[in-house]
Amino acid sequence: MTDNLDSKRKGTFKVRFLQDIEAEVQKKWEAEKIFEEDAPANVKSGPGKDKYMVTFPYPYMNGRLHLGHTFTFSKCEACADKLKREISEYGLPPQFPAVEEEEENTSETPVPSTAPVDKSKGKKSKQIAKTGAGKYQWQIMLSLGIPIEEIPKFADAEYWLQYFPPRAKKTCRKWV
Repeated sequence: MTDNLDSKRKGTFKVRFLQDIEAEVQKKWEAEKIFEEDAPANVKSGPGKDKYMVTFPYPYMNGRLHLGHTFTFSKCEACADKLKREISEYGLPPQFPAVEEEEENTSETPVPSTAPVDKSKGKKSKQIAKTGAGKYQWQIMLSLGIPIEEIPKFADAEYWLQYFPPRAKKTCRKWV
């Protein structure tokens, strides 16, 4: 990735410096297994034991991963994190603090918003964004940076599974 940046930018010292720090920290995380956790052994299933499960739709391996995948995962992570914080604050089952008397609200007239209307979200721009970079599959593959010599190999369905998952794993490591 830094090679691509070098061709577009002249002063890449700061970018390289930050990427070196990023790589060093990721190696430390991998060595110490910071983001790996085994399920607790003392949890017993049965009636009265509440469970919380988050599911995440795995991406199809027919292209590169993008930030939309991270956005989807962030919803699961935020939800699980919120539940964990609520359990530590209120317990399980929750025991909320006593409700204090509400102050009388003074009747205020809401001020109408004067924010400008965003016209960039029109139907045409959405349609253009969805059409992608090409009309045919090989054009889309070229736009993904796949070398033209590799494209015929994708006629074999198994090749998709050899090509994209290692790249997806590499991309995920960058997002950690």
